Amino acid sequence: MKKPRCGGPDVAAYSTFGGKPKWQTNKLTYRIVNYTPDMSKAEVDESMEKALQVWANVTPLRFTRIYKGTADIMISFATSYHGDASPFDGPQGTLAHAFAPSLGIGGDAHFDDDEFFTFRSSKAPLTFYSKMCSFFNWIQSLYGTNRDITPIQPHPEVPTTPKACDPNLILDAATTLRGETMFFKDGFFWRRSPSRTVTQLPIKSFWASAPDNIDAAYEDPVQDKLFLFKGKQVWAFNGSNLERGYPKTLSSFGLSSLVRKVSAAVYDKNSGKTLLFVDKVYYSYDERAKKMDRGYPQQVESGFPGLTGKVTAAHMSNGYIYLYSGRNVYEFGYIGGVSLLCMGGGHPLADEPRALFYVFYISCIYVTHILH
Repeated sequence: MKKPRCGGPDVAAYSTFGGKPKWQTNKLTYRIVNYTPDMSKAEVDESMEKALQVWANVTPLRFTRIYKGTADIMISFATSYHGDASPFDGPQGTLAHAFAPSLGIGGDAHFDDDEFFTFRSSKAPLTFYSKMCSFFNWIQSLYGTNRDITPIQPHPEVPTTPKACDPNLILDAATTLRGETMFFKDGFFWRRSPSRTVTQLPIKSFWASAPDNIDAAYEDPVQDKLFLFKGKQVWAFNGSNLERGYPKTLSSFGLSSLVRKVSAAVYDKNSGKTLLFVDKVYYSYDERAKKMDRGYPQQVESGFPGLTGKVTAAHMSNGYIYLYSGRNVYEFGYIGGVSLLCMGGGHPLADEPRALFYVFYISCIYVTHILH
């Protein structure tokens, strides 16, 4: 898509269908009614087949494609008013919607053809395949896990979906990416667009080559790359594509072999340096010179007065650096080149950290107060 966002409020409402309606059989048919001009027919076919296989791998559902007649899932591309009660809103709005299983239109999925869909792209971080995978949580909540897989067969564990409204939530990582803000927890992440639309997705549905979960992340907007850290390794992505030669070891940043993991990272647009946090100390990496600055590591509190705990996540927004320490987030601004604490406390997924009250919305509204 031209804009790296999901923007489908209907997806977030799946869990609100009264009585959790579902198909009465696990053997389902699907039919692709028409195609988008943005992708070849083969690309649409492959994306759909791969996405449905993701569902089949972790649920009892089995999917068979038919080419005529009425299928359980009728998939189509349409614009504006298209025969249901939910007209599309044009470019850069709602991308798709689907209907609860029932007779008639039930189970069908519609995609807004005023949007621009891609198959694989280094420019757009969300592909048509990723959009299909975004229905993952709803499907598994209704049908459970794949009972056909026996314990002796190797298969990936399905992570428990984290809850954004959990007051004890401690983020694994946070970062910006092409105008969006992303928050990571376990095998999932929330992505918030500039319009504050929020979607939760599995990490693997977005970056197939990424680790199952991560310790830290940061965006280098100059190189247009996203870096993900896990243990003693780092992955670099352009869009959803893994850069050649990755993953690499932490020593590629000039870190000592004694460093076992990076707990947080952020690219500082004010200085052009990347700050790598290892619990209560941090390093400064010169992206242009590709080497670590002298005089590091330093204590976090010496560079960010007022923050005495371990840094667990970080990102930069609107000229402010946000450092997360457990369940709290701290906002730092610069005056005369000195980092000053502007605000501290609150829920780590705060929507407006500089406001007196924090409000963050995913599937509920969560309000917390500033601790001091």
